[in-house]
Amino acid sequence: MSCILSVYSTKALKEYLLPAIDNADNSIVVSKSVFVLAQDVVILLEVVGGQWFIREMGLSIAYIPLQEKYSGQPLKNGDLLMLTLPEGQIINIIVKEVKASFVVYKKYDISEIGTIKIGRDKDCDIRYDFLNLVSGEHGMIRKEGNLYVVEDTGTNGIFINDMRMARMWKLSFGDRIDMQACIANCLIIGVNTDRGAEPIDLNIS
Repeated sequence: MSCILSVYSTKALKEYLLPAIDNADNSIVVSKSVFVLAQDVVILLEVVGGQWFIREMGLSIAYIPLQEKYSGQPLKNGDLLMLTLPEGQIINIIVKEVKASFVVYKKYDISEIGTIKIGRDKDCDIRYDFLNLVSGEHGMIRKEGNLYVVEDTGTNGIFINDMRMARMWKLSFGDRIDMQACIANCLIIGVNTDRGAEPIDLNIS
């Protein structure tokens, strides 16, 4: 089982795969230039008996949404933590446990689909939820001329290549789209019009 920390703020999101070690210290650096912070943040970690912990950092760390203080408990799949920095800036951490660090993504041909709605609502083409972070309609991918466009229609943001996008983004080949645990890579440019596919239900835990 591998552990991934998804660190995000209002400006960026980046995933960190923790190494397959035991009974050792480790750290990850949250870059001030990427996350638009006053300074780099070093998150101190340790793994004991296969369980990861955040070491004492002198920062306020609390669980979301209960605001219960984090006091050295082992990190568990689905934990959502909020770190308050000395300058008042906030970064959040989502803990995800996966069976393998290497993932083979499913591929879908959307050449016959003009608009794809993604979110929690029943009328979305791709339906899923994750830790209550997904909006009813979180985002939309649609054709605009010969390009694909991603539109943010939710509240918690869409991240393109680790950076939070504005309301709209024109996709290029290889762009990585992250909508709160729903990840897609853009492998084609240009589609035909009209919807015609059955909805996809994603089971994300």
